[in-house]
Amino acid sequence: MKNLCLSLTALLLASCDFDVPNLNQPAIESLQNPTPSQVNALATGLLIGARRGITSDLTRGMEAREVSTDGPARTEAESLEPGDSPGFLLWRASLRWQRLMTGSLRPFGLTHVQFVLLASLWWLTEKGGERPSQRRLADFAATDPMMTSQVLRALERRGLVVRSSHPTDSRARELGVTREGEELARHAIRAVEAADREFFGATGDRRTMLDFLRTLAQ
Repeated sequence: MKNLCLSLTALLLASCDFDVPNLNQPAIESLQNPTPSQVNALATGLLIGARRGITSDLTRGMEAREVSTDGPARTEAESLEPGDSPGFLLWRASLRWQRLMTGSLRPFGLTHVQFVLLASLWWLTEKGGERPSQRRLADFAATDPMMTSQVLRALERRGLVVRSSHPTDSRARELGVTREGEELARHAIRAVEAADREFFGATGDRRTMLDFLRTLAQ
């Protein structure tokens, strides 16, 4: 199930390469009810992400002017236009998408990260025929290994996943999905895919959009 939700989530997690005060990977679990400090952290992240995206665009624009003599050079003010910044636009789009995901998953009592790991584990076991380790799941979902372990413990307490000793590696844990976890994953996946169709339907050409996201998520 390399569906659109997992592809874009991998892209978002992989793209967060800057430090934001009061907001680390384990804190993602609590973002459905953010504290004031986390709201400030998200605002800081928005400014940092937008600034970095704009700076990247400005640098590329300056490099282009050095090698091109066609047409007038763009001014600094034009280069800093937020509507021309891919990083800023991606940030805005990702915030809208994450709000939609949060609302879609609320009836199932799952955070977005919990859904990604549960759905990924279900796909690896049900469709891939694997009994993956925690490391394998973290690599597949592109999530931080420590955060993955913490989220899996929360899912295990709810009776949705099981963790057991690995048969060949004493340092690893083998993972599985319970019957209740499988049923919840199936229902949640249907809800998320319906939300994806609603959100990404505005792009028109689905195949081109998926190819674009796969390229960015690599």
